[in-house]
Parts: sequence; structure tokens; C-alpha cells
Amino acid sequence: MDAAEAFENLANLEQDFGKAEIEILRKQNELFKPLFEKRRDILKNIRNFWVVVFEAAGDEISQYITPEDSILLEKLENIYVERYNKEDPRDVRITLTFQPNDYLEDDNLNLVKEVHIKESTTKDEEGLEKTNTSLVSKPADIKWKAGKSLFRKNKDSPPNFFDYFRWTGEEEEDDFDGASLTIFLAEDLFPNAVKYFTEAMTEEASDEEGSVDLEEEEDDDDEAAEGENQEPPSKKSKK
Repeated sequence: MDAAEAFENLANLEQDFGKAEIEILRKQNELFKPLFEKRRDILKNIRNFWVVVFEAAGDEISQYITPEDSILLEKLENIYVERYNKEDPRDVRITLTFQPNDYLEDDNLNLVKEVHIKESTTKDEEGLEKTNTSLVSKPADIKWKAGKSLFRKNKDSPPNFFDYFRWTGEEEEDDFDGASLTIFLAEDLFPNAVKYFTEAMTEEASDEEGSVDLEEEEDDDDEAAEGENQEPPSKKSKK
């Protein structure tokens, strides 16, 4: 086997690895789907669950959130991720559900973003075929109340969270990294939501336990100091 044949065999093997990963994801989706559905029903009884999870997500999401975005996100009621394509489970549908609010029309409280895999084939310097994959999407329609749109006004403004619903992945000049946000939401935030929530609650409880009432502590110190400065009562002389 010469080097050229070895490289070709290696490229074919990499494709087989990719197919195996897709099959694993398909099987994983079959097992997890009913569990996520049960979890969704349970979470309806936990107030502000997804608000806490979003806040706990850190820079992966907060880098996109403007102060005005955060007002609407306080009304976030549910996040759900579906791998809706049986042929390719890498395709995802992400749905954010909101309570009635001052920004979204009442018949548009479910914001849906479908993202799918786009594959293209190129040849490298040796003439071997190479498959490139990317995430792409169609813009999602959002019905904003009059004067309440949170889309950025122009390209000179930094992107905000709700621009994600207009991201396509097809425009080279698009400065919104929708692919990374999709991967984070689908592969980290959604499956690990309970972990994010539990860690946030544990940290909050720890902060409350460690807090000190400074005013009460000062009063205690003053009382102790007064006690130290008082002279002991004099003994009565014996007659």
C-alpha cells in the first residue's frame, strides 16, 4: 500500500466514523426523547426554572443579551430542543416559550428556530474528496408589538440575543455566531438544564448562609464593649 492509497483509506475511514457518530446520536435521541418530555411536564411546576438556567449559563449566552433583552427573557417559560429529522438527527428545532409580555404579540409567544446541517464536498491538494459541514437556518418570523422589536437596528450595532432568530449561517458578512449558540443550546444548556439550575440554587443558598447582618454584629460588639468597661460591684464591708 503506497502513501496515496493509505491517505484515501484514511479519508474513507473518517467518513465511517462520521456515520457511526450520527447513528449514536440517532439512538441517543430515541432513548432521551421520552425522558425530556417527562422532564418538561415536571418543570412546569417549578417557577422561573428556565430564567435561572439562562442566568447560570454565563458568557455563552450573556455575551448576546442586552439590558432590554433581559427584560423579555425574564418572561421565559420553557425551552425545548427536538431532533426532528430521523434521517439526520443533527438537525434541531429549538423552541422558546414566553409568558404574555410587553414585547411579543399574544399569538406569537412560541419562538421557533430550526437549524439543519449543510454538507458540501471539496477536494484537497492530493485530490481526495473532503466533506465540509456547516449549520444553516431560515429566518424565523417574530411578531413584535408596535415599537417593541428587539432586533438590532443596523449592522453597525452589536448583535443581541433575539438576532439569533434572523441568523441564517449563509451570509459571509454575518457577525452573529449562530452556529456556536445553536450547539450550546442543543448540546449543553438543554440536556444539562437541571445541573445548571441545581448549581445556581446551591450557590444562592451558600451566599445567604454566609451573609452577615453588619448592623446586628455592630450592636453585639457595642454591648460586649460596654460589659468590659463596667466595674464589678464593690463588696459590702463586714460589720
